[in-house]
Amino acid sequence: MAEIDMAKQSLEIFEVALIKTMIERGYANKTIQFYFNKPDRAVNSGRISEIKGGDRWPDVEPASQFELYEFIDHHPLREQLGIKEEPEPPRQVDAASIFTVKDDDQIELLPDPIEAVGEIAESLDELYQELQAKSSDVLALGHNLLGEAARPVEQFDALIQRERAEVSAVLLWSKGNRLRATLNAHDAVANQEDMHPSKLDGGCVEQLRDLIHAFNVLVASDPRTAELDRISLGPEDRKQALQALDEFREVLANAGEISTPNALEAINDQIEASDTAPETADGDRDVALAQGTAQNYAQTVILGAYRRLRSFIGEEISSAWKDFKTGVVRTVSGAAGLTLVAFVAQHAPALQAFIAAVKANPAVQTILEFILNII
Repeated sequence: MAEIDMAKQSLEIFEVALIKTMIERGYANKTIQFYFNKPDRAVNSGRISEIKGGDRWPDVEPASQFELYEFIDHHPLREQLGIKEEPEPPRQVDAASIFTVKDDDQIELLPDPIEAVGEIAESLDELYQELQAKSSDVLALGHNLLGEAARPVEQFDALIQRERAEVSAVLLWSKGNRLRATLNAHDAVANQEDMHPSKLDGGCVEQLRDLIHAFNVLVASDPRTAELDRISLGPEDRKQALQALDEFREVLANAGEISTPNALEAINDQIEASDTAPETADGDRDVALAQGTAQNYAQTVILGAYRRLRSFIGEEISSAWKDFKTGVVRTVSGAAGLTLVAFVAQHAPALQAFIAAVKANPAVQTILEFILNII
């Protein structure tokens, strides 16, 4: 009987990417095994050596340093190898855009293309192409006919015409939700005889409705976008979310300094949607999404800065935490020159006000205070 290559069969691509980064950072094979061995799967040391030599998965790119730290900081055995004084960082909010940090300290949007579950998965490409065609048809009606719907239609079409693998599901939902709000605003005044600004030309209404129906089918097939459709906010929750987003604006105004175009598009789009969100269920979902995405962005900036600082300090990080917890100020020369650390220092009051307003995990506030203590 032929030997079954358990490592090749069981390792996921993301695990191979993490192993490659560990190898680059000098992790010993036995340490890598510690992180990837499971009760039902042993990762052979020889297999790790083969990954290192390029004999297995040669086309898989290494993970970023930030992604490696995300893996280690949330590993079930973290307490055995981690820094005991360091608080465990929280994971990002699921129902929002999710970010990572590239090795050049740029905040990047994690890819999240539309996926489907169940029977509809087989026809996902067909559904996507149908949506592209319907969007093109609505856009072709022109500004004069589309009226108030022109801008949201243009923004939706510019995104949907990209390849499905390149389109963020959360961003697509955000732009599609604006189409819903536009149509709902029309429906609310459609029977009025006067020329209300929300009232659309009869020549475009049914085509827009047909486009939104196709959009609804698509996003209902993806568990993540379907979750966005289930979000609800009470009046007080909405008010608090908008107040928190006001605290975030200073960070947003300077986000281009440390963000890729994709990350910047996601955060700007969702904040803009919250600024014009109607006081309806659709509008509440726009506000909730903007808050979740802003929270994920701020958390990524803070954790990215901390993890860069942790690498910079090295073995002294444990004693630095002990000093911090006993009220001792420890300044590390050169730390303030690190890109993300400098950004956090520059915008510390805004970041502190925002994470307090969204009632973020206390660990985020503690880590932010630690950074400021060091620099």
